[in-house]
Amino acid sequence: MAEKCNISNTFIGEIETGIKYPAPKTFEKIAEVLNVMPYVLLIPKDAKISDIDRKELIQKITKDIEQKVLTDIDDIRKLYS
Repeated sequence: MAEKCNISNTFIGEIETGIKYPAPKTFEKIAEVLNVMPYVLLIPKDAKISDIDRKELIQKITKDIEQKVLTDIDDIRKLYS
């Protein structure tokens, strides 16, 4: 999959473990290679799509992304302080 997406296996692993997030184009390419809609990649592994309230899912995803961005900003501040 990494080769088809033109990224490294290491980066795939970092995405899978939440260490890094792909750029939007890379995210779309991963979804394309997996033959799924991009939003499917954001649904928790143990959830069934039919069980998920869309609004609740959007709130969870937004919260997770916000936390990751804030953490990354703090890391950048520490790096340049």
